Amino acid sequence: MKRLIISLIMALPMLAMAQSQTNVTVEAAGQLSEKIPQGDRFKIVELKVSGPLNGTDLKLLQQIVNRTKANEKNGECLVSTVDLSGATIMEGKEGMKTKANELPSGFFAGAKMLTKVILPTNLINISKNCFADCNSLAVLVIPETVTTIGSQAFQNCVALSSIDLPVSLLTIGDEAFRKCTSLTEIKVPVAVTTIGSDAFNGCSTLTKAELSVAMKKIGESAFQNCPMLREVILNSPNPPSISKSTFKGVAATFHIPTGSQPLFNANKDWQKLPTKEKTSSIF
Repeated sequence: MKRLIISLIMALPMLAMAQSQTNVTVEAAGQLSEKIPQGDRFKIVELKVSGPLNGTDLKLLQQIVNRTKANEKNGECLVSTVDLSGATIMEGKEGMKTKANELPSGFFAGAKMLTKVILPTNLINISKNCFADCNSLAVLVIPETVTTIGSQAFQNCVALSSIDLPVSLLTIGDEAFRKCTSLTEIKVPVAVTTIGSDAFNGCSTLTKAELSVAMKKIGESAFQNCPMLREVILNSPNPPSISKSTFKGVAATFHIPTGSQPLFNANKDWQKLPTKEKTSSIF
């Protein structure tokens, strides 16, 4: 019994360290390494970083967050939560090449223990592969400044069951949400004009999709392999450009704006799909 008590007492500081949130504020770009001591970098579960960040800072942040193994005997753990709401990405070539207000391509890719991310409030682009294969990612806060979701940005994010897309969004890239197998509904913001090829391909539990009034093009196989999709709501009175494979295998009803039935009937791609005029949004 004494040995058990001693072991528990010795484990308490390590447990407390692993469970506490680490809040870091940098006054100038390039200071992140000074703010997080070498011995503490792999003992963080929740990390909040504020201030200007350059490529050197982001390279260190990526090393901390994207690890797939931790030496628990040394008190190490894997990061589950990252809050960058107060951070600003600076343009430069230090450490890794960066663009202003944009995380580098593949930045969080493969961070399998990451469950929650709050993005910078001034971010304008979610880059290619940014969150690809983040198998545990369930919560993502996207600011109302993002205009583009890059190709494969959330591919294989199998724990992502819902996502609120910002009204600022204009484009959803190829394979952006491919094989997000827990995603059940998607509402595309009003200004989005393009959904890329395979954007939602393989979203096997997706049941409803509402598309924007500005929608002009839905790419090849965008909603292919979505066997549960039953309702697609289109808000544009003009039929968006689609291909034969855009909704291949989908057994959904396509709700279209009142008065637009003649336009959809005259379109060679849309006339093959079961369209129905709606009086109000299904959502």
